[in-house]
Amino acid sequence: MPSLISDFRPVAARMMTQNSFQETSARHRELCRLQCDIAHLASDKCATEDFEGEWEKCGETVRKQHYFEAMRRLMSIPDMEDQRGFSPEITLKNIQTDNGKGYLKLLRQLMPAQLPDRETIDRYVWIRNPLIESMLEVKDPESFDTRNNIPTDPFIYVQRSFIINRTTFMSLIIWNILLSFYGRSETNVPLKATSHSKMDPIDRQNFQKMGLSKEEIRSTEKEVKQNRKQGEYACFCCGKFEVQFGGKLKSCAKCSSVGRSVHYCSRECQVKDWKLGNPPHKSVCGKSPKEVIDAASIPSPDPSQSATTPDSSSIEPPDPSYRRSPALLHLISMLEENPALDYVLMRPSPHPDHGVSFADPMGSLFFNLSRRRAFNSGEEASVRRMYEQLKTMAKDVEGYGVKGLQKQFLKEYGIDVTAPVKGGTNPISEAEVAADLEKLTI
Repeated sequence: MPSLISDFRPVAARMMTQNSFQETSARHRELCRLQCDIAHLASDKCATEDFEGEWEKCGETVRKQHYFEAMRRLMSIPDMEDQRGFSPEITLKNIQTDNGKGYLKLLRQLMPAQLPDRETIDRYVWIRNPLIESMLEVKDPESFDTRNNIPTDPFIYVQRSFIINRTTFMSLIIWNILLSFYGRSETNVPLKATSHSKMDPIDRQNFQKMGLSKEEIRSTEKEVKQNRKQGEYACFCCGKFEVQFGGKLKSCAKCSSVGRSVHYCSRECQVKDWKLGNPPHKSVCGKSPKEVIDAASIPSPDPSQSATTPDSSSIEPPDPSYRRSPALLHLISMLEENPALDYVLMRPSPHPDHGVSFADPMGSLFFNLSRRRAFNSGEEASVRRMYEQLKTMAKDVEGYGVKGLQKQFLKEYGIDVTAPVKGGTNPISEAEVAADLEKLTI
């Protein structure tokens, strides 16, 4: 398969301008926030309203309507149409595959290992495609870097910019289908990443070197100017646009003086970004876009490699080969907010969710050993052991019952606990019990 970007090698270096760095960084930040919103909404809807089941049941005609509504919304955003040809997964045929499971598969591919925080998320999830990887000459897809860093190699810079654009398009389609399903919409506005209202002179020179005529350059410049005119600044901390905030955002004067666009919707966001931003704004205030990108490019620890604390309630990242369901991510986020609980029974509206804690310390220990295996790998034997321990409690919970627990486990682990056992029992070992007992006595 011929490379898509090999032809860009002679001009790639010319694309690496200060404005380009700043716009790429802004697109990366918005993509991370978009995927964070998708993860939180999808996990909530899958856990509390069985979105995955309802999506399959709604039928081909209804799914088609939501698909075209999402596509209609996206086509109002500049440059989105150009991305359709590089996103073969986002076709109606693929979305409808296997009674709608094609869309659910894409949604799950975007889900992170753990639900992120919108203001601190620093990497996105990209949907792998061998054909696209070949076209982009991505030599090591497994270690492809999705953090907000700008490589010095122009070829890699073009690769990453292309993948950010493709991933943004796919994420927006997935997001808007989900929004449309629940009768929701949002205002789509172009992000104004820089304070420049005209095309950068360096960009104009690069277009000339690429062989564009003066008329083509003027047309491109007009389009760029129009897009920037229609765009809005977003709060650097929380990501709110001016139209959402209902007023003009305030800019950092020191950064504006060096051509950086840094705006805030409130004093609270400004202070938070000053102390806790990525990087903290106090470390880069008044520095050029390139200096800021360099600061943000310092390798950060990979969450999947982080060590767990001795706390027996800590929830580890999943095994590399296991992808947690949206419903399971929702459950884990609730347990992280309420570490004293062993599990949460998701009751249908209008009933509130029901937290469960085992009074017997040994019962809690054995349950959490099974829970750890289930969370990390989805092991069927462990899921069934949890079910056996929980069903007595679930039986007496109003509006839930044992059937509610069965449905919840099916959404979270994809396992029908009423069906015959497929694998072995894989019991908890004495070593595992001893290790957890030792943690409790530390």
